[in-house]
Amino acid sequence: MARSADVCDNSCDEVGLVAVEEVDPGGDMEEEYMQAASVSTDARGDLVVVLRGDIDFTNSPGVLQVIREKAAGALTSDIRVDLAKVTFMDSSGISVLVQLLHLAEERGVQLHVERPGPKVQDQLSMSGLAELFDLGTSDWPARSLHDHD
Repeated sequence: MARSADVCDNSCDEVGLVAVEEVDPGGDMEEEYMQAASVSTDARGDLVVVLRGDIDFTNSPGVLQVIREKAAGALTSDIRVDLAKVTFMDSSGISVLVQLLHLAEERGVQLHVERPGPKVQDQLSMSGLAELFDLGTSDWPARSLHDHD
């Protein structure tokens, strides 16, 4: 396994120690992102995005890229995002949802955010986005960003 070294900050001693982190040169980052997000089309023609695990600053750009790539060729009715398996979501993860709302608006379809766990629900509520995503019911589409002016 290869190693990459980064120069330490002031916490290293004076003999020039470096911080070392292990890097797997054969690791496939896209595979990691695909484990955090799967994208398919259901029988109704909706684009179904299932997110899992932590969606945060370490993987949200790649997760969004995978979703956009899979969505590019799909003709969909609506976009549905299942959050049941998400264990943590920071502001970068929440940004993925906002970007999906923009994607839905660009396509002229509705975004449905569904089944957030209690922690994710709390994070979305604290951010003011739970109402935007109409998380009280999955029968209603998310509102447009412009409806809150």
